[in-house]
Amino acid sequence: SITRQINNSMDKIILGIKMQPDDVAVYSTGLSLMTAYITITKLISSVYLPDATKLTVSNAKPVEYEKMMRFPMKIQAIISMAILFGFIAIGREFYTAWMGKSYTTMWLPIIIIYIPLSIANLASIPDIILDAKFKKLWRSIALLSTAVVNVVISLLLVDRLGFYGVAIGTSISFLLGNIIIMGLVYNKTIGINIFDIYFSVAWKPAIAGAAACIFCYITLQFMNFENFTKMLIGSGVYIITYFLILVLMLNNSDKQQLNKFKNMIMIKLQK
Repeated sequence: SITRQINNSMDKIILGIKMQPDDVAVYSTGLSLMTAYITITKLISSVYLPDATKLTVSNAKPVEYEKMMRFPMKIQAIISMAILFGFIAIGREFYTAWMGKSYTTMWLPIIIIYIPLSIANLASIPDIILDAKFKKLWRSIALLSTAVVNVVISLLLVDRLGFYGVAIGTSISFLLGNIIIMGLVYNKTIGINIFDIYFSVAWKPAIAGAAACIFCYITLQFMNFENFTKMLIGSGVYIITYFLILVLMLNNSDKQQLNKFKNMIMIKLQK
């Protein structure tokens, strides 16, 4: 989106003015990961635009919108929490293997951004409802306003905290704009309590992710391998543990919905 491009560009401009060119290059790798994260977690939403349009044309009630949103948001939550806690668990090893040890300074700033972003990304489903209702202007106004907040906070903190100051500014921008203000917009324009939906779809993946993260971290402490090998082993341990815990937490209804989603994807791939 335009707002995200403004946030990313202003972050790099502020760092370019206040810090060294090498610092901008390091931060840019973090922005690349953030963009990839957003793209992956939002892939599902485009599939549901026709459903949102049908509900809008038929003047659907808020409860019907909510019913349509819950399942795809649950899938997004599973993906978002897997990436968030996976990066917490093996992000340092990933950065060392990918860019070199000097780039691991971006591990914590990325986590600072990823935490609110993991929730904000779930809103791509209600966003397509705003598109169907031709009410996306509200979102643009809200997010442009918080982009200004991001710039102000980043300028105030960058001298003292460097990367961390800019990451905190971006994180607060996501929290205020994408989560709190947009939550109020969804309530006003669609008639849904998005905060209740966030909690209901994300708490199981969050618990599974946190548990898998802790188990993976403890496991890696007993391994004396090079970072690339350590990253591969850690990734395998984390992914297996995450999905095992998640499957144990899912009820029969969740599993049926997942099977239905898998079948829907298979049908689309065959076309």
